[in-house]
Formats: sequence, structure tokens, C-alpha cells
Amino acid sequence: MPPKKNSAKRPQPSTPKPSVPARIVKVQSSDGHILQADVRALLLSSTLAATIKGYDDENKPLEKLEVNNVVGFTLKLVLEWCEKHKEDDPAIAQAEKDKKNIFIPSWDRHFLTKLPMGNLFDLITAAYHLDITGLINYGCKTVANSAKGKSTEEMRELFGIPEPWEQPSTSTATWDD
Repeated sequence: MPPKKNSAKRPQPSTPKPSVPARIVKVQSSDGHILQADVRALLLSSTLAATIKGYDDENKPLEKLEVNNVVGFTLKLVLEWCEKHKEDDPAIAQAEKDKKNIFIPSWDRHFLTKLPMGNLFDLITAAYHLDITGLINYGCKTVANSAKGKSTEEMRELFGIPEPWEQPSTSTATWDD
């Protein structure tokens, strides 16, 4: 029997994604920036999806969503990523969550690798706050790929980690008799 090849292909959707009508809503960042997004894109965030569902269940008009823990620049990146993936089946991101070899599509690879490392970390942190599985998967894999094969010194430079002797002292202990 021939050995199994480690295929990096994405799993196929198991069921068709339910159709959600296009609806544009305002999204406000923690620093007051107001952006607009399609509800279908926002549904990629489990956190925002629950808020949207709450408004829909109460038949209230959804005027504005407030995202209290993400600044405007990062929120704009999150919304750009979500807009690109609004037609994706969320089951695909869940299926890839625990895979060792996550396949990053070319658009995502380009989108994530063009970001400076600090912005990429902010984007991943925002994805965790908003519970966007696909963005977490691709962001973390991008960071891992960027560190692959690097020396300690190269990783310090890449991630902005100072040498141990350059770090500020955190010890405030004093010796009193």
C-alpha cells in the first residue's frame, strides 16, 4: 500500500451555507472610527453574530455595532478579511482548526504577509476577541511560517524582542533588615 500523501487541500463544504440577505450596518471601533460592513461578513465573527441575532430576534433595527476592544485600523483589516470570506462555509474553518498543516489560500497569504508583524499580532488578537476562526487559523499559521528556519537573533529582530540585558528590570524588591 503506497504511503499517504499529506494533502494541503481545504475540506469541501458539507452543507450549503444558509442564505442571508445583504444588509449594511455601521461598526464602531474602540477609538470611535465608524466603518460599514455587510452583515454576511460580520456573521463570520461568532461574537458579532450573537449580537446581530439578538437584534433580529427582538425585531429592532440594527443601527450600529460597537466593537469595544479593537481599534479602527485593525477593525478595518478585520472587516476587509471578512468581506472577502463572507460567502465561505464556516464549517471549513472549524475543520481546519485542529489540523497541523493548514492551507492558506493565495489571497489570504498575500493579505497577511504584507502586514508588519505588530499589525499582524493586533489582527490575530482582534480575531480572538471577535471569535473569527478562519482568520485566527490563517494569522497564526502565517506567524509560524515567518519564524520557520530563523535563528534566535533573526526571531528577536522579526518579533521585536529585546536581548535579555536590554529589558527593563521588573524587580522592585528591596532588602530590609
